[in-house]
Amino acid sequence: MRTTKLQLFGVLFILIFYSYAVSGSDIYSYVGQWGSEGSEDGQFKSPDIIAVDSTGNVYVHDDYNRIQKFTSDGVFITKWEGQGKEPNYTTGIAFDRDGNVIVSVLYRIQKFSADGTLIEEWGTMGEGDGEFVGIDDIAVDNSGNIYVADGSDWLPYLAHNKDIARIQIFDPNGRFVTKWGKAGNFEWDLQAFLNGIEIDSVGNVFVGSGNNIKKYLGSGKYLNDWGGGRESGFFHEFSTLEGISVDKAGYIYTVDSGDSDNIKKFTSEGTRISSFGKYGTGNGEFNHPRSIAVDNEGNIYVADTGNHRIQKFSLEKQVASGNEPVTFFMLLVIALGIVMVLSREK
Repeated sequence: MRTTKLQLFGVLFILIFYSYAVSGSDIYSYVGQWGSEGSEDGQFKSPDIIAVDSTGNVYVHDDYNRIQKFTSDGVFITKWEGQGKEPNYTTGIAFDRDGNVIVSVLYRIQKFSADGTLIEEWGTMGEGDGEFVGIDDIAVDNSGNIYVADGSDWLPYLAHNKDIARIQIFDPNGRFVTKWGKAGNFEWDLQAFLNGIEIDSVGNVFVGSGNNIKKYLGSGKYLNDWGGGRESGFFHEFSTLEGISVDKAGYIYTVDSGDSDNIKKFTSEGTRISSFGKYGTGNGEFNHPRSIAVDNEGNIYVADTGNHRIQKFSLEKQVASGNEPVTFFMLLVIALGIVMVLSREK
């Protein structure tokens, strides 16, 4: 009887774990890749930011502090290096309604034409409204307003142990509008180490905050969050959350580094419906990827940082809306049945 109980406990553990891990079955297929290590056009040194404009062109930043522009199939179009006042190291890429490229550097926002001509820039280092302690990423909403994820994971604030994390909002002309959020430990607070900001088609704002994804209204009202890393215990989504993206249907995509090296897809409420990838150099494998982007057709582009390349994936099979939790509940019912059997044997 003891052996039987131990075996049942083992089955119970596996079912509970599996019911947690398997919450959907969207299947993505590898389409292709481009790039290799180097400084020539179409080559990369540790690409760390990727973005896709409304027409499907792909923009990639790498450690040479340049932005290269490609077609959706990886054909090189043009490039430009960091411009403007120093420091000018790029930290985020987005696009406005006019097709301009909005770029964040450490303490400023820059606006470029689609061919890389610097149009204007604004901002300076500081803690005041319209000043920045260290920009991580930017996003633009349907009205053209620019949302800036501003956190203290940059010197000199990190050296001075100042925990500052906030979202600052500017109008399309670069005028400060408002700000919200603060660094703290409540579920609605932000972490000082931000790692991405995205806005869906209805104006919800998603922020990568530590190893969590936090969802807010554009006004800053907290809605929910999900994820967690090793600090959250045994059940967690991420090893090291590196970046996020949102598609036109409102699904959230994450790129996870550390021990995971994979891509995950979630509903806007945090239900995981897809996961793929592992560490390696083959097709569909990753070496500490840092950034992800999704085009209007649902294709996924990943900055495979350690492999110095871009990989592209397309949706092969989609779970019908509302069917994502079926597997979870079936397994949960079985697990609860086993619990009842075990309790009766006591």
